[in-house]
Amino acid sequence: MLDINKIYQGHTPEVLKSFPDDSIDCVITSPPYWALRDYKLEPQKFEDGWEGQLGLEPTFKLYLKHLIQIFDEVKRVLKPTGTCWVNLGDSYNGSGGCGWTGLESKNWKQKAKPHNIKSVPRKSLCAIPERFKIMMIDRGWICRNTIIWHKRNCMPSSASDRFTVDFEYVHFFVKNQKYWFEQQFEPHLIQKNRPHGVVRNREYNYQGKYKVPYSVQPRNKNFIEIRNLPKIKEFSLWLNNWRKQQKITIDEIELKMKSQAPHHWFNGESFPTAKDWDRFKDLYNPPKDYDKQLLNISLKSAEKQSYPQGRNKRCVWDVTTQPYSEAHFATFPEKLVEPMIRSGCHEDGIVCDIFAGSGTTFKVAKRLRRNWIGIELNPEYIEMAKKRIKHVQMELLV
Repeated sequence: MLDINKIYQGHTPEVLKSFPDDSIDCVITSPPYWALRDYKLEPQKFEDGWEGQLGLEPTFKLYLKHLIQIFDEVKRVLKPTGTCWVNLGDSYNGSGGCGWTGLESKNWKQKAKPHNIKSVPRKSLCAIPERFKIMMIDRGWICRNTIIWHKRNCMPSSASDRFTVDFEYVHFFVKNQKYWFEQQFEPHLIQKNRPHGVVRNREYNYQGKYKVPYSVQPRNKNFIEIRNLPKIKEFSLWLNNWRKQQKITIDEIELKMKSQAPHHWFNGESFPTAKDWDRFKDLYNPPKDYDKQLLNISLKSAEKQSYPQGRNKRCVWDVTTQPYSEAHFATFPEKLVEPMIRSGCHEDGIVCDIFAGSGTTFKVAKRLRRNWIGIELNPEYIEMAKKRIKHVQMELLV
């Protein structure tokens, strides 16, 4: 049986193996990034025999191999309708030419030695989030989105030969094509809710006048005229076959109609207007094959139709980092986790974080009235998480 609303203390791969199949509705987690920090935890033993902390492997390839082993277990415990969200950052191949960046670890000195990553140039990003996504897809996962977490208040960088990184990836995976998902909306980007100082982009048209994009054009007509037109190549071929049978040239038609428009019809560049087709019929009496599509005009509302609740949520999420005074490590912002839970887990469902940290995922899940379950090796982090969850519990009772 699975005990819900509980944080299991232990190594993630081992604890996951104790979870029953198809028991979790939503997994939201951020594994330790490769070669970023030493959490001073006791070493884990992986299936390939390597012992150490996840993230302190001698190469990022071994790190990715261990991640995939863990997410194979995640796939087993996730329900067929479940969703999985993985926040993962990248690492640079160290300036010293080795895959490890110099973190101190007792286990590191005992079990492994750093060596050059020949497949990645020095100072280059290792593309760990992208490699992880491809490996997950190769293991049968369906990647529905890659979310860009834009961190407006990112940490400044001392590097002077590259740009400061102000985003991270969140990969959104599912097991099956049919899964539980509740669409999320955001405000339409109209002038009054645009960022301060941002105005609509305007382009010049061929006459030198401003051209405003269709989506933001003012509507000064109640209705617009539309026709259910055929495929233009089919119509052009039919019209040319008729012309050749009649042994008439395009120049002759244009001279008689006193218009240069017909050559566009015969070249498959445009359709005749209803008025032009009426005049053409009077002059030449062509077959009536396309009369219905060319002459029948219907009316459509000119007002732009929009969802009253907003537009479908986009993939770039502007969420500032959120400090937590008791934690010396990076924590999830609550606003980053909230849309994942709302969209990826129904009420009374179970949200799981397999690298629980200070428990942000559980705090948000509790507030949104979802059940939760987690795994964390460090007992100090578990105590932090319990305090935060208890605080939410007291807020809900008020």
